[in-house]
Amino acid sequence: MTSTCGWWNLALSVTAVYVLGQTRSYLHTALSGLVVAAFAVAAGFLPYGTRLGEGMVSGKDMGNPISLGLTTALIFLLTLTERGRWIFAAPKRYRRLVCSMGAAACLVLTTSRAVGW
Repeated sequence: MTSTCGWWNLALSVTAVYVLGQTRSYLHTALSGLVVAAFAVAAGFLPYGTRLGEGMVSGKDMGNPISLGLTTALIFLLTLTERGRWIFAAPKRYRRLVCSMGAAACLVLTTSRAVGW
């Protein structure tokens, strides 16, 4: 079962990379959707835990701050490369500023810990 799922994941990933590589506007749209989705997940987890990206709901631990941190690090890098052209932020300077500051805030909050070592 696991082997079959792995092959499906690989085949779908290869197909997605091929399609996105053929048309640059599709890649722009996909990366912009990544920005919206990551900020929505961050906003959803904000009131539920000590670190952004993890939370406790009804006594169950949920989330993974590392995966949210990696996504927001990618968003931060995309705002810097080519003046944010990859995420449709290039025409307006304030769009880049909002995206980069939001990603930086998410990065800081995913690494913060309330309890000391």
